[in-house]
Amino acid sequence: MTSQADGYRVLTAAQQATLTAIQDELVPPEGELPGAGESGGAAAVDGYLHAQPPLRTNVLTVLAAVDASAQAHTAEPPGAAGRTSPFAALSATARVAVLRAVETEHPEPFRTLVELTYTAYYTNPAIQALLGSDAQPPQPHGYPPPPPFDPRRLERVKQRGQLWLDA
Repeated sequence: MTSQADGYRVLTAAQQATLTAIQDELVPPEGELPGAGESGGAAAVDGYLHAQPPLRTNVLTVLAAVDASAQAHTAEPPGAAGRTSPFAALSATARVAVLRAVETEHPEPFRTLVELTYTAYYTNPAIQALLGSDAQPPQPHGYPPPPPFDPRRLERVKQRGQLWLDA
């Protein structure tokens, strides 16, 4: 029987380890910014999965496919060297290959996992603080919207008439 990771409501410890490793590949550490997994993205995604059960199937499908594919890339048995994720045991090159294969095989579930990872990362207050005050959403609270469109700007084009042939 698998048990939930400490503090997690949906993900098991093995799934949490796999998700953390995946997230650090999707949004790797750069400079002073931690990777998405390192910044606690798996816990946030677990919260999303708990609050929105329809998302579970997609995310759990990707996690299972990643671990199955990773297991095929390594000779180590699951749980070797204290690791709970075969994916985390792979080299960086092999992890990218596994993610590309799973994305090709399961595009919609993979897209869901990526979107949840980005949401978890970029809504994290610690990440927002590191990004600085210039990191604002484009609208409605960030950059001002463009001015309203003025249809009078098209008058010259309308006056020229039809310049194409009907097919």
